[in-house]
Amino acid sequence: MEIEMNEQEMQDFIQESYEQNFELLRLESGIALSPEVKRAGLQQVLFYWQKMRDVAMQVSETEVRLSLPGNESPGERTFGIEGVVDIVREEGQTIIYDIKTHNADYVRSHIDLYEDQLNVYAYIWKELQK
Repeated sequence: MEIEMNEQEMQDFIQESYEQNFELLRLESGIALSPEVKRAGLQQVLFYWQKMRDVAMQVSETEVRLSLPGNESPGERTFGIEGVVDIVREEGQTIIYDIKTHNADYVRSHIDLYEDQLNVYAYIWKELQK
């Protein structure tokens, strides 16, 4: 069942969820943020919602941890590869998003780095589906 919200209801939901998550993290870790930092974090979340609304509305799974442990380098050192992505599944396709917090101009000028990273995530995803 899909629930539709207007913009204010969505922002209220985001703020309430942010507060709940903050409180859980504070209780688990014993670490609190200053009110200014907490407010800035919420503003960043709201900014991402507004900027990425169309993608966010399609996300099937969020914060999916991809992990491929036990790899071995040519020098015989064991290492793992890990990342966190959002998944959109539609019409038989899986699309992997890795939303960046970096400056958009920086990302555009270093697209090759991010392309390589997404290719690694796609490889891990494919390996995990076997």
